Parts: sequence; C-alpha cells; structure tokens
Amino acid sequence: MLSSTALLAGGSLVGSEVLAADGSDVADASGAWPQLQGDAAHTGSRATDSLGTAALRDAWADVEFEVTPEGSTGIVVADGVVYMGLRLGDGLFGAFTTDGSLVEIGSSTMGGNYKLTPAVADGTLLVPTDEGLVALDTSSYEVQWRTSNPTFTTAVVADGTVFVGEDTTGDGDPDSVVASDVSDGTELWRRDVTFRRFEDDRVLSNIQSSTSPAVADGTLYVPTVSGVLALNPSDGSTVWSSASDATCVSSVSVHDGTVFVVGTAETTSVYAIDSNTGETAWRHEIPDVGGYDPALTLAVGAGTVAATTTEGTLVSLDAATGEERWSEPGKTLPEYDVSFNAPPLIADDNLYVNLDMDVAGGLVVFDAQSGALQNWRPDVGGEYAMAHGGDTLFTQGEAIETHPDPPAAPTPSIEPEQTTPGACVPTTFAVDFDEDLTDEERADLLYEWDFDGDGTVDVRESGGGFVRAEHEYEIGEYTARLVVRNGYNQTAEATTTFSVVECEGELDPSIELRTEDPTAEEPITFEVTGEGKFDSYNWEFQGPTTIVDGDGDDRSETVVYDYSEYELVEVDVEDIYGRQAHAQINVFVAPADSDDSTDDGSGSTDDGNAGDGADDCV
Repeated sequence: MLSSTALLAGGSLVGSEVLAADGSDVADASGAWPQLQGDAAHTGSRATDSLGTAALRDAWADVEFEVTPEGSTGIVVADGVVYMGLRLGDGLFGAFTTDGSLVEIGSSTMGGNYKLTPAVADGTLLVPTDEGLVALDTSSYEVQWRTSNPTFTTAVVADGTVFVGEDTTGDGDPDSVVASDVSDGTELWRRDVTFRRFEDDRVLSNIQSSTSPAVADGTLYVPTVSGVLALNPSDGSTVWSSASDATCVSSVSVHDGTVFVVGTAETTSVYAIDSNTGETAWRHEIPDVGGYDPALTLAVGAGTVAATTTEGTLVSLDAATGEERWSEPGKTLPEYDVSFNAPPLIADDNLYVNLDMDVAGGLVVFDAQSGALQNWRPDVGGEYAMAHGGDTLFTQGEAIETHPDPPAAPTPSIEPEQTTPGACVPTTFAVDFDEDLTDEERADLLYEWDFDGDGTVDVRESGGGFVRAEHEYEIGEYTARLVVRNGYNQTAEATTTFSVVECEGELDPSIELRTEDPTAEEPITFEVTGEGKFDSYNWEFQGPTTIVDGDGDDRSETVVYDYSEYELVEVDVEDIYGRQAHAQINVFVAPADSDDSTDDGSGSTDDGNAGDGADDCV
C-alpha cells in the first residue's frame, strides 16, 4: 500500500520527484499524484514503476458505494487519500483511503456540480465546480473558502497559488485566468484569456469544461483559442505568446523545457513549443484529439508523447522529433472493437491506458517506445482516468497491485479445422483447452496469434470461446503458434504444423432422393452427390421429421415425415480444403397408405443448379 506522504509546501510534483519553487530536487513524495495528470506540469508520468509487466490483481474495489461512472474525472492522490471527484450513490464526494476505506465528504458542501479533476496542496482540497472553486480543509473537509464564478478548468497549484479559468460574464464561456492564494482564496490577479469550451453530455448535468493551464520552471502556460500564452505566475504579465495561433484543444503538458499541446487550425496536430521562446519545435498531425475530457489528453515521459483521440485512437510520438512511433488500435490490438477514450499515463518506460472493447475491455500496458504489449488486465477501467502511486494503480473505485501468486493461464491446443488446408480459402483454427473453461473464463483471455511461426504476433483478439481465428496462406509448410494470456499476465502456448496445398477440382454438390415413392410415416433416404471432395455436411429438413439413420451431419440421411407435404430439404457441404457450398431439393411426400406417387420431386435435385454453392470460398 501507499505511504501517506504530503506534497511539500511551495513545490510541485514532476513524475515521482518533488521540485521546490526554484526547481531544485527535494525529498521523494512516494505515492503522491496530487494534481491533473499527476503534477502542476500535467506530465502524466512517473519515473518508477513496479506494475507494468507484473501480474496484477485488485487490491480493493468499491462495491458498496458505487462510484458513478457518468461523472468520470481525473484522480488525485495525496496524504494517503484517493480523490475521485465523483458523486456516489449516497450523495458523497468520491474519496477513499489508499487501502480502500471510504472517506466521507458530503457532496452538498461543494455547492455546485463538479466533474473536473480536483487538486490537493498545503492541506487543502480544491474542487472546481460550475458555481466556483471550492477549498476544503483535508483534515475536516470543511469549506475554507470559495469563489463565485463558474470554474471551467482544473485547479493548478504552484508555490502557494492556485490558477483556474473562469466565466466572469455568465455567458457560459471561460474568459479569464485567475490566480488566488491557496490559504485563504484572496484573488492575487486576473487576466482576460479565452479558453476553448467543451461539453460532456455523459454527465447528468451536462458539465462544461475547458482546457487547463500548467505550471513549470516558474512559468504559467495557458492554452487559449489562439495558441499558448506564457505568463509570469506572480502577476500575470506576458512572457511570450506562441508562434502558432492554433486553437488549443487539450490541456498543456510541460516536460524537459518543452510545452506540449494539441491544437486545431486547418488540421489537428500535437505541437511541441520551446518553453523559453514560444517557437514551435515540431508539429505532428493526428486524428482529432480530445476524448471525452480534453483536459486529460496528453502524457509525456520516457522520451514519449502519448495522446488519445476522439476517434478512440492511442498515438505515441517521439518527444524530441514528433515522429510517430506507433498507434493503437491496429498495431497489436484488433481494429474492429477497440477504442481508447481515457487519458494515458507513463511510468518508467511503460505506457498505461484504459480501453473499451466490445467483448472485454480493461487496462493495457505498452512499452512506451516500441509499443510492445507488456500487460493486459481485463474488466478494469474502460473510459476512466488513472493515477499511478508507484506500487499501486488507482482507477475509478478500484486499486490495482502486484499479485503475489497469480493463477496460471489455461493450456491451449490448436489445429486447422480443415482436413486438408487449401490455398484457395482462409485456414481456420479451432482452440481447445486441457481445462474445462466456461464461456466467461474464455472471454477473459487474450489470444496472440503468430500464423507463420516467425516470432511476430500477427493478431491479438479477446473473446475466449467466441474467437475463431483465420488466416490466408499460400501453398507451403507452416507452423502456427498461439499464446494465451490471462488477466494476470500469465501465458501458455500451443503450436501446430501443417501443409497448405493447391485446391483441386470444383465443389458442386447436389441432393439425390434414394427412395422411390416417398411416403409419410415411411423411411426416406437422401444422399449428397455431385462434384467435390466432400468432408462435412449439415442437413436441414423442413416439416415434422424424425432422423432414423444418420445424425444430420452424414453424407446420407434417412428420415420419416409425419404427414404428406411438399417439403424442402437443404444441406451445407464443406470439402477437405474448407470450401463451402449449398444444395437443396423440393420433394413431395405422399400420404401414408396412398397409391399416389406420381410426384416424387424429380426435376429439382440441386436447387436448380443455379450456381448454388459451386466454389463458394469462405
């Protein structure tokens, strides 16, 4: 568990280091994550990490008080308390001790609606609301002071001063940045600044928010509709305005002398700006960025800038050059059902992000620079923000820690489903397990397929028993490899070696009626004939019937009809290569004990041979 360590007065947290007001290093504040994306610079990064590649488990999870997901915010951790800034089912502000005990803070004391990330400094919890900034004493959670104008940005704290964006005219648009004394709320200065406004209709009250400023190296950096504005935090005077006048659509992040922000002009790009001059160092165009809450977009660390986008994409850039290293989904995760809507964070060389998936979502950890999958924890997070405490990861209503004795992954076996895999159709693979798994247990697995045995993962999919892998091969010899990864980052693997051959001939099945004068209540036999190397069959008989010889999957089937009728008989056929085709026949079944056998269905033996199923490759 985390140690209860306060942020030192007059300092700001950068990664896992606390910097004094003059920028010099002071004692490590282990476990602290007291502001948006961890620190006043909004880096979303921590220098140390013991979780990224380890087996993970829930240290605790809130099941009694039910954190409300519709009001998702960023998370802050300070003095042994995790602040989530959410209303709970019983009307409490979302706060827990780092070991999972509820901290009771009545939401009514806030006065207004809140969704933006809170901040903690000098024993004060600062909560932005639509009725003003509220300051509470962290020992009693009594209100110490509050402002009167709607607050649109998270609170940023440095050197005893808190900075927020406000709407002073009541028109719903943030129009100024305000500096106040943390201890008593005294306004120190105010300056007209126009922020970009966003609305989040996931929240019941449709909370409005804006991009948030950051503080680093003795300068306040403000994202505006016309670029980044650098101000002197002591009096609000201008240091510089950025050369780019793109509208800022993310909060500012500052790292190693560079200001990072997402801006839109004709296109949307990540901008790297020199913190001393305001000149653009590089610009990289990406899909529209912002996610659900643009104030929680970027993470910077380990030489990487990471951003999530409104299209559900995660992008990793080289912090020095802006070159794109990799993006997800598409590199290692399936494109069809994955999206990233939560802000990323970086710890050591690991990039953490929550994801949404159609079948199974959860926390994913990548190598920040290469994009290699490091860890996957299903059924955690989703679209929620996180806070990294060094040895514990916090998401909404949940804490995750290293598992001391993780359960082993189940043992898989694989083989091609085709009797003789052919190059004319994709080869499909069946997955079995030594263990008897439920569908839910299969769905909690990640499948990593290397179809040609070259050591590179070609496809990663989740879904367990609902996954059916397939791959197109040319003629040749192959070894396919499957690695199964459970939610505790434990793996097991299976391989299969097989040949892919050229498909010979055509597949053109038809149905032969083998019984003369078919009659109700008497056995009637049907058989698949025609061209092809038949391998499997799936029969469908219309009307009330009983199969008396066969199992519905044999080449020949004998059935008994309950009464006289014109009946449709169908069969799906697959050949040894995996090609599939369909045939059907209409047959008249005469009444029992009848001499009428003039119509036996002849002339319609294979659905008219209208190309039905011939060479249908699936």
